[in-house]
Amino acid sequence: MAYNRKIEQTQRLLKEALIKLLGQQNFEEITVNDIVSEAYVTRSTFYRYYDDKYELLSEIEDQILQFIRNEREVEFLMDDKTEIFDTDNIIKLFNALDRYSEVLRVLLTNVGVLSFKMKIRKIVSQRLDFLNKMFQSSNVRLELGKEYLIAIIIQTFEYWAQYKDKVSEEEIAQMITAVYHQGLINALNINVKELKSAQIKIKKSEN
Repeated sequence: MAYNRKIEQTQRLLKEALIKLLGQQNFEEITVNDIVSEAYVTRSTFYRYYDDKYELLSEIEDQILQFIRNEREVEFLMDDKTEIFDTDNIIKLFNALDRYSEVLRVLLTNVGVLSFKMKIRKIVSQRLDFLNKMFQSSNVRLELGKEYLIAIIIQTFEYWAQYKDKVSEEEIAQMITAVYHQGLINALNINVKELKSAQIKIKKSEN
C-alpha cells in the first residue's frame, strides 16, 4: 500500500511538472530533462513509468477525459437523450471541471499539443452522430454542421479555462446556448440592417 502511494505521488509530481512547463513553453521544446528537473526526480525514475514525454502527456489527457466520462453531472456529452447545449448542463460541466481548469487551459492553448483537441473532437463527434439519424441532408451539410458544433464546444472549453475568474459560468453558458439555438447574429442582438449599413460605410471609407 505504501509502495503504491509512492508510485502515485511520483507520477503526480511528473504530471504537475509537465503541466507547469506547458504553461511556459511549447510542448515540442520540453525535454525529459526539463520534466525531471521540475519534478525533482531522476531520469531513471521517469523512465520507470513512462517511455517518453508523449506517454506522460497522453496519460494526463486521458485522466481528464475519463473524469468527464465518470461524472454524472456531465453525462450530456455521452448520453444521446440529453440536450448538449443546455445552460444548466454547461454550468454543471464547468463546475465539475473546475479542478482541472489550469490543466485544460494549458492543454487547449499550447500550440504544441494537438492530441487533446483531437480526443475531444472524437468524443463529441460520436455524441453528435444522432444528427445523421435525425436529418435528411447531404453529407457535406451534416459534416460541416458537426464541425461547427465541435468547434463551439472546444472553443467554449478554452475560453472558460482562460477567463473563468473574469466571466461567470452562467454568462458563458447562456451565450453559447443562444449561439446554438439562435445563431451568432441573434445571440449578439445585432440588427442585420444596421450591420449591413456599417459594412457599406466601412467599405466606402476604405476606397
